[in-house]
Amino acid sequence: MKKIVLTVVAVLLISVGLSTSMRMADAAGGDPVISGTGRVGETLTITSYGSLGGAPSDFTYTWLWEGEEVPGPKDYDVTHTVTTADLGRELSVLVKPKRIDGDRLASNRIRATDAALAAPAVAVTGSPRVGGTLSATISGGTPGAALAIQWLRDGAAIPGATGTAYRVVKADGGRAVSVRATSSQPGKASVSRDADVRRVAAFNVSRPRLKGAPRVGRTLKVRSRGAWLAPGHAYSYQWMRNGSKISRATKTSYKLTAKDRRKRITVVVRVRKSGFPTVSAGSARSAKIH
Repeated sequence: MKKIVLTVVAVLLISVGLSTSMRMADAAGGDPVISGTGRVGETLTITSYGSLGGAPSDFTYTWLWEGEEVPGPKDYDVTHTVTTADLGRELSVLVKPKRIDGDRLASNRIRATDAALAAPAVAVTGSPRVGGTLSATISGGTPGAALAIQWLRDGAAIPGATGTAYRVVKADGGRAVSVRATSSQPGKASVSRDADVRRVAAFNVSRPRLKGAPRVGRTLKVRSRGAWLAPGHAYSYQWMRNGSKISRATKTSYKLTAKDRRKRITVVVRVRKSGFPTVSAGSARSAKIH
């Protein structure tokens, strides 16, 4: 009877000793470390053996669910590829030295999650001018995912513009138009991708107008540079004589000279902005200069 009691006590002491040894190793921060996203289809790897030391071939491995071997993923490799069976569980690995007296240490835990949706590829073709049509071409992404399309003006959603084709309207003049494709699927985070922007040329709503008497020695002025849809654009002026540029006549007024006699004068207003097409509009011709 005494032998049985002594044996039980010895087993308990050994068990407590092993448990104490593992706790001391944990407290010393010597546990193995695994890394990875935890997404289905991706691989978890050991990035540190902690206090164990040695080469990968010096150990055996048991991957765990919630810190337990049973039930578990039944994977005994040095790495673990996350499967759908792992979903929602915390994965870790128990590293066992092959030598008899080695400590068994469990790694940190990483929760298994569903694979992320793949972002679709999106491209825009067509004429980026008011009245022109832009078309979106969508490819790739996750098969079976729902796809939503949204056209954007300067990064903001254009109400009602959710088809693959978009007709450029006056409000787009001088602005950047793009399209966003969004993939979604129940239980997964949606993912979006924007196409490169297409910069729409500024739009002239009404032509420039002149004022002044059409006589040599008098001055013609720009009464109005016209109405434009050209946010952030710079304006410049060029006076013309019978359709040809007048040298150094680039201000908002022009004094008529003898060279202008019996000619007709106009002014051309140009709008410019970096990255956008340069657009111009001319006034109506003046009466013949006397």
